[in-house]
Amino acid sequence: MKLTRALIEQMSKRYEQEFGVYPLHPTRLNTIVIPRQCLILVLHQRFGIKHSHIGDLMQMDRTTAYHAVKRAKQYLSVRDSDFVMSIQRWASILDEFEAEMMRVDSMLKHETTESIVYEIVKKHNREKSIEILQNVIKRLES
Repeated sequence: MKLTRALIEQMSKRYEQEFGVYPLHPTRLNTIVIPRQCLILVLHQRFGIKHSHIGDLMQMDRTTAYHAVKRAKQYLSVRDSDFVMSIQRWASILDEFEAEMMRVDSMLKHETTESIVYEIVKKHNREKSIEILQNVIKRLES
């Protein structure tokens, strides 16, 4: 699933509306750092996003993202109440945004498919393009 910076900002603003903390605020206050680290952990574990891409999305270094995942896992392993609460809060926010994330993912897949078909049609004559696309459809159906 493809997440965008804009979608992460929307989720963070929703988190702020609901819980009074904006996780993307650049500070080291624990009240903000914990939700930010938990968000990074969720992005990494639930969506399989690599530390380097999380760094790009969150405008931080990949090693900062790595440290956030490591720290959140460490505190969750001892059931730290602040980290557990933050993960639960993110779960409720992510449930709200699930449909939007699926829509963005579907849109990106559709745009990619359209661009691939366009490239095939652009490179080949009509008959060859139809043949290539029919072969792709046959493979997908089998």
